[in-house]
Formats: sequence, C-alpha cells, structure tokens
Amino acid sequence: MKTPYILIFLFIGILGCTKILDKDSDKKTTDPLLEGLQDVPTSQKVVITGSTDDSKMFRFFDLFNEGYLSNYTSPNVTKKISKDSIFVVVDSLTQPLLTWVQVPIKKTESSKGRIFLIPGDSIHIEIRNEKMKFFGKNAVFNNFYSEFYEHTSLYQRHPYRGDLMAYKEVADSIYNKKTSFLDNYLKTHQIKSKTFERIVRADLRHEYLHNLIAPVTVKADHVEGLYFNDSDVLYELIYKEQQANPEVIFDLQDYFERVTSEEFNELEIFQNSAFVKMNLNQYIRYYFLDANFVPYSTEKFLAEKKFIEANFQDEIKRKAILRMIIDFHSFGFGKSETTVELLKTTIEEYENSYKYQQSKNTLEAIKEDLNRFKFDLKAYTLKSKLVNIEGDTLSIGGLIKKSGDNIKVMNFWASWCPPCIKQIKNGRDFKTKLETQKQVNWIYISPEDNYQKWLEANVKYSTTLNKNNSYYLLKGRKSAISKFFKVNAIPRYVILDGNNKIVLNNAPSPADEENFEEIIDQIGRE
Repeated sequence: MKTPYILIFLFIGILGCTKILDKDSDKKTTDPLLEGLQDVPTSQKVVITGSTDDSKMFRFFDLFNEGYLSNYTSPNVTKKISKDSIFVVVDSLTQPLLTWVQVPIKKTESSKGRIFLIPGDSIHIEIRNEKMKFFGKNAVFNNFYSEFYEHTSLYQRHPYRGDLMAYKEVADSIYNKKTSFLDNYLKTHQIKSKTFERIVRADLRHEYLHNLIAPVTVKADHVEGLYFNDSDVLYELIYKEQQANPEVIFDLQDYFERVTSEEFNELEIFQNSAFVKMNLNQYIRYYFLDANFVPYSTEKFLAEKKFIEANFQDEIKRKAILRMIIDFHSFGFGKSETTVELLKTTIEEYENSYKYQQSKNTLEAIKEDLNRFKFDLKAYTLKSKLVNIEGDTLSIGGLIKKSGDNIKVMNFWASWCPPCIKQIKNGRDFKTKLETQKQVNWIYISPEDNYQKWLEANVKYSTTLNKNNSYYLLKGRKSAISKFFKVNAIPRYVILDGNNKIVLNNAPSPADEENFEEIIDQIGRE
C-alpha cells in the first residue's frame, strides 16, 4: 500500500498587485502581510529550510500550484535533501506566490497547513511527531491552518445519510465552528491583516459551498470513517428522496440559501482558493442554470458557455471554459459529428489565450482525441497479437472481425489496478444487459507485464472474464495498439461502432451506467 499523502493546502495562485489586494485604500498599503512588497525587486528568491524527526518525510517533498510551480517540473525550484533536513530555493518570484506543499504523513489528519511564499522571505519548517510548524517573519499567518485542522472537524467525516437537509444542518454546524476558530485566532494573535482575513474567510465559505454542491458520499477504501465528495451526485440524491417521499418538495433555495455569481468573480479569491476553482463550474452547472437541461448535452454545453462569457472575464472566464471543456469531454461529449465540431470550435476559440503550458497540453490532447472520431484503426495496429486464457493467439484485426457489426468496448485493464478490478466485479449485470439488449461486445485487454498474474485474475473473476472476451496483450504498452491509443493510464475504455470506426478514444467509465448507456444508444441510432 502506498504511503498516504497530506496535501498541505496553501493558497493557490498568484496575488495580484497591491491595489488589487488592498481594496480599501488607494494609498500605499500598510497591511502587515504585504509590508514591504512595493519595494520588491523584479525577481527574488524564497528560501525554505526544514528539519524532521523522520527521514522519510522530505523524500517526496513538493511545492506546486496547478501547473504554475512544481519542484519536479519547474526550473525555478531547486531542492537538496540530507536525511532529516531539506533546503529549497524558489527563484524568479516577482510577486507573492501561494502554493501547495506536499509531504508524506502517516496520520492524514495530524498535520495540515497553508503558507504564503513572499519574494525575499525565508521559511523554516519543522516536522515533529507528524506535526508541522512554520517559523519566520510570517509564521503567524503560515501556522493558522496547522492549528485550524487540529481543532476543527473534517466535512469528510460526516457523510450524507439519506436526508439532504439533515446533511446540510451538520455542514452548517461545522462551518460555523470553523469561522469561529478564525475569529478567535485573529483576536488572540492580534492579526491586523485584512488581506489574510479576507482570503481565509472566503476560502472557508467556498469549502462549505463545495460540500453542499458535492455531498460527501463515497467511502474511502483504506481509511476508516473517511468519505469523499461526489461532484455529480446531488440531483440524483434529490430525485431519490422525492421518490421516497413525494409529498415533500425539495427547495434548492432552502438548501443553498443564497449564492451569487459575484462570489466567484473576485480574482483575488479565485487565485487563492482551491475550493473556488472546484466550485465555479459545479455551481454554474447545477445552481445558476436551469436544472431541466439534459446533463452533458449540446444544449447544456451552449448554456454553460453563454453564462460563463456573460458573467466572467479574463482569467476566471478562461479557467471556467477550460474546466467545462474537460468535464464535457470526460463524460463522452464528442460522440457525434455535431458535438465533436462544437468542442473543436470552442477549443480553437480559446486555446491561444492560455499562457500556461499545462492548459495548452490539456487542450491539445483533447483535440487529438476528437480528431480520431470516426477514424479507422491503422492497418499496423490490427497486427498486434493477443493471447486468451487457453493460450490461443489472435490479432486485434481478427478479434474485431470476429465481433462482426456489434458495438465494441475495449477495456484496457491490469490485475494490479484496483479501479479496474472494481469495475470488472461490480459492473457485470449492466454489461450483460448491454450485451443482450444493445449488441455490445466487451473486450478486456491487459497490457501488464506479468502473464501469470493476469491468468490468476482471470480465474478469480471468471464470472466476467472468459476465453472469448479476455486477452493478454503481447508486447504490452510497447505494442502497436497501445501506442496508437496512448494507453498511459488504466482503466481505459475505447468504443468502436458497428463499422469498426473509433467513436470514443477515451470513453467515460461504465460505472456511470446512465451516461454510458446513453452513449451506446446514440451510437446505435446513427
């Protein structure tokens, strides 16, 4: 089992100029958090030193914030580790950068925090007994979250239990205790920084809103009592509750109370809170727009795009459009000529406005995927060799020919992949239904290295896997078919239509049965 990681949240983003940060004055700021920033030269370093009582702590130390900075990828970050100590230099900072820190911690709730990286600053981190503490000029700001997480509850320990309004009542209580802790911290430490208070208070608000729009429903596999948020489950829960009790009308206004688009339109907050970024498209999709739109439909796509362009500008608009494109694509939008063209047109409209390479790479990958719509498999890929559990060898071309004019779903998986195994075990009835009612052939292809492990998995899950649908891919990820589809992560689903043309090069998981069946139905209609 991999060591669990703590993401020590740091405000994500780049703080803008002083005038943006201090809205209350046009004069030179006296905010303690920003003191001296007007005199920062064009480029300065931040030096971070650290010590720990566990030499494993710094082995995977990382600084990152959504593509802007990472000591694994950024040339402006250098890191030296010597057993129980670390020395990090972040170079070429021209303004405050507020970023995540990541270190492996055994007890995932015992040490969390957020820090400000300010040009010219020096920060010292001490980790003792799995607890982290920051020292330096800005320690009072940087240690807030370390203490905060020790004395407040996690929303993720209080899951939805069948009643959304009861779930909201618990979330309200947690949120009120969190804001009370902030109030007491400000008073106890006599903090005068309005910037610090404004950012933290907004971040707590958006964390609360996130837990309303994405209820805590998914049980963690390896941590007792911990649950995760589900970003697409809210309306399903509302429907189930109303089916169970038709006389009670669920009121979204009672549940959310009052949320406005202005809460997402503050650039300072947007740049410094991960929760605002997570919430933005979810609230557009499920709160601000008419819930009667069919999810991930053409009408919904156009409505979201129109709302974003009418209500947001510049960086916030670009981020919202990017997230919209990613979400719709991951849910299978782009399975018809109309939706493929709509996605490609939107990408072409915005792709040159993104300055960060990570965003550009994401859009380029989606464009490449869309360009394979109704694309024939290359002749050389059809020669890739497979072996079934009885040792019979055949080619990809022979396998496809054997499937005739049925829709084909290729499922790339491996015996060591928990999500792959979960879907193989849990999805049997749904897949059988599509096989018998929709003429869908499921083809399980494993590119793993260990043939014996693959054989053992086939025996273990023989209710789903058999000699007619499960195949070991010779040459694995080096095979022509793996390279053609760029199978770099699993589980991976590829859908071919009855004419053996690629409809979805990277299809959504069949775990979302309603969405997956709609994709199959649309392919069948065309």
